[in-house]
Amino acid sequence: MARANAESVGVRGHAIGGLAKSVARPAYQRLLEAEPFLRRIVPALIITFLLVIGIGAVVQVHSHRQAVIDNAKDDLSLLALATAEGLSQRLGGNLARISQALQESLPPRATLGGRRIYVTDPQGRILASAPQGLPPAATLADVLDPSQPLTVFAERAGVLEIPFGEDSALATVRNLNPPLGQIIYMQPMARALATWSESTTLTVTLFTTTGAVLLILGFSFHWQASRAREADHIYDTVRVRIDTAL
Repeated sequence: MARANAESVGVRGHAIGGLAKSVARPAYQRLLEAEPFLRRIVPALIITFLLVIGIGAVVQVHSHRQAVIDNAKDDLSLLALATAEGLSQRLGGNLARISQALQESLPPRATLGGRRIYVTDPQGRILASAPQGLPPAATLADVLDPSQPLTVFAERAGVLEIPFGEDSALATVRNLNPPLGQIIYMQPMARALATWSESTTLTVTLFTTTGAVLLILGFSFHWQASRAREADHIYDTVRVRIDTAL
């Protein structure tokens, strides 16, 4: 009787196991069949995604840089125009108060971002400058190369990028009414691009972090797939041995 019960339990166990396999095996088998394809497609998708993000980041960084430069040029042009008009009204031909008149004529935030302002007489001698503490310069030639078209065409040349020490700078020149000569607005390129540099650093950091996370996920997928194949191999080996023993 006990033997019959044991055989009955064994039959039911095999039946349940067979039912479970019949239910789970097709889906699992499809997963196994799709695994080689997934192993090939996942790295390709990750690389494609990183390439697209990288190209987009480069385009964005380049366009943002140009936009920042254009904005800096517009600011210099407007500031130079406003200062030139204010200086002509406040000076009144009295060169003795040129420094005070320049300070009074400067629009708010005119000297922010490393901007420098120089006022010359018709002979090119520098009469006043802002902000205070600038390196001493006696003539316009100490600030601008005399061959620069800015010194010849003044406002008609617009805002140009010129050499400035070991770097470059944006500069614009406007003619003033006598007894003054010209007013020069300059901004080092590094200072003009300060906000762009910060945003570029953030963009590079985000791209690097995203790429690292995706690479880790891709490696984890391969590692987990390898472990799953190894576990399946061990399971199949054990099952064959058990079946052989029985």
